[in-house]
Amino acid sequence: MKPTQGFATIVVISFIALLVGVLGIIAYFKFSSKQSTVPLPIPVSRQSSAITLPTLSPASSPMDETANWKTYKSTSCPVVISYPQSWNITDLKLAKGVDYTGNSLGCCKITSPEYVTKLGEEAGGRINISKLAFSNVISDSKINNFDDYIAVLKKQTTVTGLQDKQFDPIIGKRYLTSGFFAETNFAFVKNNSLYIISWNNDSLSDSEKKLIDQILSSFKFL
Repeated sequence: MKPTQGFATIVVISFIALLVGVLGIIAYFKFSSKQSTVPLPIPVSRQSSAITLPTLSPASSPMDETANWKTYKSTSCPVVISYPQSWNITDLKLAKGVDYTGNSLGCCKITSPEYVTKLGEEAGGRINISKLAFSNVISDSKINNFDDYIAVLKKQTTVTGLQDKQFDPIIGKRYLTSGFFAETNFAFVKNNSLYIISWNNDSLSDSEKKLIDQILSSFKFL
């Protein structure tokens, strides 16, 4: 009986060991399968951190506001000036009565579509370009230079704010007059003649003043 009991004990122990081993293998595979279902972090490429700048389309680039403007060449004065298509221009052809002094001068007159005059007041933009040849006689005074012209002008109207001014590359004098219309003036000498550019700056809005400046900046000689 003793050998039989010993053999049975060995069988039981072997069976228990086999069972433990099988259970261990099953537990190992279950644990491994759980680990495999955990998503791994996705590596971030260096390219993804780069900042991509927006590309400007042609429509977003600034446009030249004066690209579609008209260009005027005077028939009486050797000048060229550009102006908006909606504005009007009159060639004065040295007509009389343009200047305060009544002298025969005048190249052109440029006015905005809204320009009107009523009871000594102006509304809308207006620019006059005039020419006076030296050695002319105005009000019994001979005009030889800019100072002579200002002296005669002061007899006809009020002249204030006289100062040096440059509209590149033209150098001249800027002054204000307050006769029938209040005007800002820029005068300069060219080819033994005095040129006067006048505009109604005081009665304009900021946008109209900006437009007047753009027109004046296009002025040049032929």
